[in-house]
Amino acid sequence: MAGDLPFMLVMPAGGDIDKVREIGGLPFPLFPHKEIKKTKGGFIDVPANGGTYSRMFVFNKDVEFLAVSVACTGYLFPDYWEVTIGEYKIYETVYTKEIPQTITSGAFGLMNYQVPAGTPIRVDFVNQSVTSKQVPFDLNVLVSAAEAVELVITEA
Repeated sequence: MAGDLPFMLVMPAGGDIDKVREIGGLPFPLFPHKEIKKTKGGFIDVPANGGTYSRMFVFNKDVEFLAVSVACTGYLFPDYWEVTIGEYKIYETVYTKEIPQTITSGAFGLMNYQVPAGTPIRVDFVNQSVTSKQVPFDLNVLVSAAEAVELVITEA
């Protein structure tokens, strides 16, 4: 009928969702194994010179990498940023956007990247526009509840 609004009803079948705790038993990295979120912020001061400018951090405990958030005071093509964990470049040639950007690991952020204690995480900003800017960023990780108080993040 004209003027009627459509609607949809979604109802989970089978009662309680994850009543037997099977979801938590799925293999890593589909679901995190660590419980406490930690965010480490930093920024890169980029002068009006071309080149790559970096900051590197090391965690003293095993963590699960969740996401990175990156902003920039001047968005100019062809500037871009990258994140490397150990020897693996997890984000490569990500061009700056007009708004701050958060990128999660995996589909819908449900996959986590294991980072052993002592493994460096490096954020690089490649200044190809040769203009000065500041690049604030946040690294989002999970740490186990038993080790959260003892977590120390140092700049390498």
